[in-house]
Amino acid sequence: MKLMKTLITATALALATMAAHADKVSDAKAMLDKAISMIQAKGKDAATTELNAGGNWHQGGVYVVYGQLDGTILAHSANSKMAGKNTAQAKDAAGKEFVKENLTALKSTGSSEITMRWANPDTNKIDDAVMFSKRVPGTDNYVSTIIFK
Repeated sequence: MKLMKTLITATALALATMAAHADKVSDAKAMLDKAISMIQAKGKDAATTELNAGGNWHQGGVYVVYGQLDGTILAHSANSKMAGKNTAQAKDAAGKEFVKENLTALKSTGSSEITMRWANPDTNKIDDAVMFSKRVPGTDNYVSTIIFK
């Protein structure tokens, strides 16, 4: 009986964790689309300022990066000091060239989903993360949202 209760509790916790991750994924994808719409409505300069301010663009472990297809960051809602830096050669904690992979996919298909090991700005620890990216239509820019598992 005790073993059965333990198994049920473990299963319930696993399902709750999966549901929470699914919610984070849907939140990240919604924020990505919202950021692209805001950029298209306000223009590059106003959008860059708004995104660098963080606010609603950094919520619940999800944040936004707005960049150019050469790897230069225009805005970073979790760390505005990244604006102006070229990250094309960046590697994650495991040595993966995730930015190159992302930029290649964006140039060929217009979107990407990249897994990586990255510093979580909310915990200051290296965590597993997923980056969802889309090219901003009609530009050489893209938007990414990053979530941590």
